[in-house]
Amino acid sequence: MRIHIVLMGVILALSLPLWSAHKAQPFNIKPGLWQTTVVTASGELALPAEMLNRLTPEQRARLEERRKADSGKTHTRRYKRCLTRQQLANPDFTLDRQCTWTTLAASSTRIKGNASCNYRDSGMKLTGSGKFAALDREHVKGSVEMIATGRGRSMDTINNFTSRWLGPSCGGVK
Repeated sequence: MRIHIVLMGVILALSLPLWSAHKAQPFNIKPGLWQTTVVTASGELALPAEMLNRLTPEQRARLEERRKADSGKTHTRRYKRCLTRQQLANPDFTLDRQCTWTTLAASSTRIKGNASCNYRDSGMKLTGSGKFAALDREHVKGSVEMIATGRGRSMDTINNFTSRWLGPSCGGVK
C-alpha cells in the first residue's frame, strides 16, 4: 500500500511538469480545471530470500496465495487539479521536493522525460520515465513507468492516465 501511495505522489508531482516541460515551447493546453484518471498496474513485489527463509511453510504458502491473487490487478484513481497560466508558463519541476524530472524531448503536443525520487523517510527510491501527449487543447494522455526499490525489495509499475479540461474556473480546487 505504501508503494501505491508513493507512486500516486509521483504522478501528482509529475502532473505539473507534464503540462509544460519546456519554456521555449510550452505544452499547448488550456489553463483551468483538469480532471485526471490514473490506472496503475503493479508488478510483483520482490521479497528478499532472507525474509522468505524466515517464514514457516504455512506463512509462505499464504503469502504466495495472496501475491497470486493480487497479480495483474489494476488500481484506478481520479483527481482534479487547477492549472493557471502562470503554472503553464513556469512549471515547478520539483512540486514534490523529493523528486526530480528531466525533460528529454518536448514540443507543443508531446513530452518525454525521466523521473527520480528519493523518499529518505521510507527508504524508497523510484526511477522511471514518462511520455505525455496533448491530443488537443482539452485532452492529454500519457504513461509513467516506475521501478520502486527499498529495503531489499523492488516493484515495477505502469501508470497510464488521461486528463480532460473541465473548464476555465477552478472553484475551490487547487
